[in-house]
Amino acid sequence: MFKAFIVDDEPLARNELAYLLTKNKQVQIVGEADSVDEAAEKLYHADADVLFLDMMLANESGLNLMKKLMNQSNPPEVVFATAYDDYAVKAFDLNVSDYLLKPFEEERVQQTVDKMEALLKQKNRRPNETAGLPA
Repeated sequence: MFKAFIVDDEPLARNELAYLLTKNKQVQIVGEADSVDEAAEKLYHADADVLFLDMMLANESGLNLMKKLMNQSNPPEVVFATAYDDYAVKAFDLNVSDYLLKPFEEERVQQTVDKMEALLKQKNRRPNETAGLPA
């Protein structure tokens, strides 16, 4: 199980994504925000593993939040969850972990959940565990 934080300025989109993420009990939602400033403040205390971030927020870009997170010592993995597929290349240039398109499809959201679980499991392994040695 991992902890997720959702940033989207559309309440219906936030609710739908939260529903799909928590449907099978693999994800715990630890916070939501509708702006870059609100998210930056709440994320500081949320201890999120994965940030689901809309690209276009009201009068601001999700990229601004991502730039702020790059200065943290242990930032969450970022999944862009947006209606704009034309930002995908730029997002992956910034090392996002995945890219979900609106409207969200249950099967695709589940693929992202599985991918994030595997990524976080691998990320949390200590070097001697990856070599097959006892901890």
